[in-house]
Amino acid sequence: MDGRRVVKLKWKKDWTLSSDNYDVLLQRLKSLQKKFKNTDFKTELMEDYINKNQVGIAPETPVNESRTFYLQHHVVKRKKNQNVKYRIVFDGSSHSPENPSLNEVLEQGPNLLLEILATLLRFRLHKQAIICDGSQAFLQLTLSEEDRDATRILWFRT
Repeated sequence: MDGRRVVKLKWKKDWTLSSDNYDVLLQRLKSLQKKFKNTDFKTELMEDYINKNQVGIAPETPVNESRTFYLQHHVVKRKKNQNVKYRIVFDGSSHSPENPSLNEVLEQGPNLLLEILATLLRFRLHKQAIICDGSQAFLQLTLSEEDRDATRILWFRT
């Protein structure tokens, strides 16, 4: 799909998600819209995601009803020197009462900390090294159709 690698979420056995968090997140989104009504940065960030095909419009009827989840999101402000940068953070650990979060129903991946440490140590063994910017590498992945309903976000243009 568009030269991107398709990946699947690794689900725990016998777990399902519920879209019961829709109403809670809708109220939170409306509250955030009021809070940031005079600022366009969140709209600009989301529009950028849409323009880059990093998010898309979801069908009203989920493909997989037992794995439908709406991710909570908020804006994080990062100030470095005179520059202020904003980014949207999606929270997979949020959940409604008596329902699991997305993080709780997915298998935990391996701890890669030791591999990173070993790579850094090997990096120092040679006089020359090649480096690259991998900051956009994650964006070359796309989520499989069957798992997309588990990562829905609520958004409406202001």
